[in-house]
Amino acid sequence: EEFVGGLENPDHIQIVGNYLYISVGSSPETSTIYRQNLKTGEVDADFLKGGPAIHRPYGYDFDDGILYVASFLTDQIVMYDAETGDYVSIFAEGDGTEEGLVNGPNHIAIH
Repeated sequence: EEFVGGLENPDHIQIVGNYLYISVGSSPETSTIYRQNLKTGEVDADFLKGGPAIHRPYGYDFDDGILYVASFLTDQIVMYDAETGDYVSIFAEGDGTEEGLVNGPNHIAIH
């Protein structure tokens, strides 16, 4: 398969194991993380499942089986199972102010 129709506002791309991950979208309806199997070429456009709607996923990273997604316009860092894409929980959440813990997260780097 291929990314039919192109990618809407891609922001971050990363290869982890046998998969290519791309964050895309400009609205809650289109924001997600695509995952492509590099061996088969299969694209999973519905990789993230459940949980709150993310909006403008500007970045993400992986740690200990968890995918952490920076949802810029919801002021959240949302956790998903890295293998299945199932929603786990909200790791951090802002309160909509500049002083909040999470204010428009742009990227995540876990070291």
